[in-house]
Amino acid sequence: MGIMLGNKTISDIEHDHGFKFTDEEREFLGVNWHPVAEFKDGESGWHMFDLPPFLEISNGEIGKKCLDIFMQPETETIALL
Repeated sequence: MGIMLGNKTISDIEHDHGFKFTDEEREFLGVNWHPVAEFKDGESGWHMFDLPPFLEISNGEIGKKCLDIFMQPETETIALL
């Protein structure tokens, strides 16, 4: 893959992509937000690039819950890794 830029916050994602997270989802995502896009062994969470709009999530239960939250049917499609 080419160059990816940015580090979107929860507020950025809500504003730019039309997501409407519940308070519980926002809290979960905040705790599991990964400021660096590399997940080393044992690390879990999510990271979203600005350009291109691309979501990277970790494996395991934390990653699955993040994926479930981001797969809201009423929002625009974003690329997932």
